[in-house]
Amino acid sequence: MRTLIMLPTYNEKENLEDLVTEILAVAPEVSILIIDDSSPDGTGAIALKLAKLHEQITVIERPPKSGRGTASTSGYKYAINKGFDYYMEMDVDHSHSPKELPAILEAAKNADMVIASRFLKGGSVEGWNLKRRLLHLAADIAVRLILGTPNTDHTNGYRCYRVGKLKKIDFKKLSFDGYVAHTLLENIYHRAGYIIKEVPSTFYNRTKGKSKMNKSEALEGIKNMIKFRLLTLRHGYKYFLQH
Repeated sequence: MRTLIMLPTYNEKENLEDLVTEILAVAPEVSILIIDDSSPDGTGAIALKLAKLHEQITVIERPPKSGRGTASTSGYKYAINKGFDYYMEMDVDHSHSPKELPAILEAAKNADMVIASRFLKGGSVEGWNLKRRLLHLAADIAVRLILGTPNTDHTNGYRCYRVGKLKKIDFKKLSFDGYVAHTLLENIYHRAGYIIKEVPSTFYNRTKGKSKMNKSEALEGIKNMIKFRLLTLRHGYKYFLQH
């Protein structure tokens, strides 16, 4: 089972090396793809250093702040082109615990997508203030109202995909930027009848570096969800599949 973990980075010099060390300690067999958007704080140099130390690490450097959504798309395409069986994403700020990797990968053996859910029984969120909780509550309500996806966690970026199903997606059409991109992909999987599983996950608010999630990002996500939903109403979900 060849698994690729994609780590999107922008100004994560304080977090990247520790996270990679933790990942390889619990899952030494995985490959890691670091996609860095020309971080001005030197994250890219750290990524290249790690790639020299570990043969299973690859680094892609892109123009500044190219965006989370396009990083995900680049990761999907890399996993497909290199023949991986499973593709995963993790945030680099230690909000996602590598200790949960074995449970996620085990669940993936019988699923097309596995979501590490903060809101499934057994999951939790540590360190969020009221503003952050309200922001994510609003995002969850928006997903349910606009998209109708029934899972318990639509916005967590900690998830695993069977690459065989990723091959069916037309990423030229599913080209939305930002954190909402994987929420839209989740909805396509749901409408296509692909198997989606959730496992409980504990989310830890970052302690180092600056969060990229903000109000404008959330509003842009809602706008893109509406655009996506209108396209599916007009063309059906198969509009986003390869023909």
